[in-house]
Amino acid sequence: MKKIYKKLINKLYYYKDEKYIFITRTWKALLNECYLVRRNLYNFIKHNSESFDGKILDFGCGKKPYSELFKNSAEYIGLDFETKDFEFERNADYYYDGKTFPFKDSEFDNVVSFQVLEHIPNPERILFEINRVLKENGKLLLTYDFAFPEHFEPYDYYRFTQFKIKELLKDTGFEVLSITPSTSTFENICLQLNYYLSKHCKFHLLRFFSNFFINLFSIILIKILPKDYSFPEGYMVIAIKQKSGE
Repeated sequence: MKKIYKKLINKLYYYKDEKYIFITRTWKALLNECYLVRRNLYNFIKHNSESFDGKILDFGCGKKPYSELFKNSAEYIGLDFETKDFEFERNADYYYDGKTFPFKDSEFDNVVSFQVLEHIPNPERILFEINRVLKENGKLLLTYDFAFPEHFEPYDYYRFTQFKIKELLKDTGFEVLSITPSTSTFENICLQLNYYLSKHCKFHLLRFFSNFFINLFSIILIKILPKDYSFPEGYMVIAIKQKSGE
């Protein structure tokens, strides 16, 4: 029985294959505690990816999980912070010292950054750096956590409301074109329940099945319940670099 159990766990153990965490187009993704937000992120990124072409910078790239969605890119460059922590998480082309990017001014047509901003100790400086390496009228696709537990400790520093991110982007030379909640309030409640059970449940199969049914439950009920986005998991932002002097 132990051998059968181990075999089943290994078959379902999606943590070993990161594509099930980010690319939510398979039933296995429903076993993930973060499915509800990852599904919305994937759909948002895919929907906007066609308008992001030319040379693209992925800031805080990790393993570049969404790179395949940017089919119009001429070049897709990954940049990450130079540290020995989380080496297994990354597939960067370049590393930076936490302050200055190793690129010249106006080098990139567009910039993307996924679920990274809250882990940056100096977000204003980094947004200035993103603006510096971005061409005039170049776009920024930015997603980040808001109502989500602390993670990647101790590298978790901030939570930004939609009003603060608008102010921060304006102060660093961007114009916000759109800002969208990454989940509804109800989806986020289900997400937090998933996260809590996954953290405290020691039995893998029970964890998988609880995730699966809570995710399925949420997908069905979200179509029925009143729409509310006052307490989302995070936000998804499209901004454009302002012209010099504006």
